[in-house]
Amino acid sequence: MSEFKTVFHKSIEQTSEVCTFIFKAPEKFDFIPGQFVQIIFDEENRSNKDLNKYISLSCAPGKEFIEITKKMTDSLFSQRLRSLKTDDQVLIKGPMGTCTYKKDSGKIGYLVGGIGITPVISILEYIAMNNIECDIQLFYGNWSEKQIAFKNDIDRWERESIKNLKVTHVIAEPEEGSSLIKGFINEDIVKQYMPDYKDRKICIFGPPKMVAAIKDVCINIGCNKDNIEVENFVGY
Repeated sequence: MSEFKTVFHKSIEQTSEVCTFIFKAPEKFDFIPGQFVQIIFDEENRSNKDLNKYISLSCAPGKEFIEITKKMTDSLFSQRLRSLKTDDQVLIKGPMGTCTYKKDSGKIGYLVGGIGITPVISILEYIAMNNIECDIQLFYGNWSEKQIAFKNDIDRWERESIKNLKVTHVIAEPEEGSSLIKGFINEDIVKQYMPDYKDRKICIFGPPKMVAAIKDVCINIGCNKDNIEVENFVGY
């Protein structure tokens, strides 16, 4: 793990609530798809949890830029991100995290909610860029269709770039006439749309309560506990 100064490049709105922040990648910085970093705005007080946050990388390794994506709130951390101007310097620590993509994982099921999609974006972009053969099912839960971050990328990868990628959107309040599944990720939905769930490695990302609920779903339907990996997105 290392620390490095980099410069801010630009930001891109993913939804009305979610924004991607792009930084120049330093030389020799490498990471495993699915890992995260710490953005350090308060260098003098490293224990300042309001300004020094852990956040997933939402891009594949090996690119000219590194990206993080966050649901924007009124927090001090969000305010600092919003205030960044081109070429502002930022201290980053990392990479970190072991809930990552491994080519030998076999069949995988990703069950994610909201901003928990970010490590999966890193993984899917990596798979698409490198034409890796895989068997992945992604369940992506959101409150509304407007909150689906990276939808165009996900649709394109499923349609064109990743042969064995199947995406299931689960929306609490879908628009009238929507073909997306209404509700929350639950036992019936997982069993219906991923009938081979017992044969898959299961990875769960998202807010702590959602992660705990989906982990219970997986255990209740008979998933092997040893095949379940979780990562909680806290402090947002």
